[in-house]
Amino acid sequence: MLSGISEEIIFRLGLMSLIITIIQFLKKADNPSNKMIWTGIIISAIVFGLVHLPLSKNFVEPTPFTIGITMIGNLITGSTFGWIFWKRGLLIAILSHIIFDLVFHVIGTPFG
Repeated sequence: MLSGISEEIIFRLGLMSLIITIIQFLKKADNPSNKMIWTGIIISAIVFGLVHLPLSKNFVEPTPFTIGITMIGNLITGSTFGWIFWKRGLLIAILSHIIFDLVFHVIGTPFG
């Protein structure tokens, strides 16, 4: 539960917003474009996936396949949470992350 809170604050409110702000500043734009927003979402989702790689070795043997699946899965979830954060705000992103974690960890991972 705490990871949903802390990760959304770190990766979406922090990193994603920082990336978008830097791009917006460099482009001298008054408002971020969709391209700027999606760049921030994708970059923060990649970092989100990289941070989860060391944790995945607690559940699966690190192989190119499991590393790829971990990165793709976290890219999808990180991008989804980023989009939710941008469209609905931090609280909804946190709640979505917590619900996802509860369902994912109760039902189980695809690696069984």
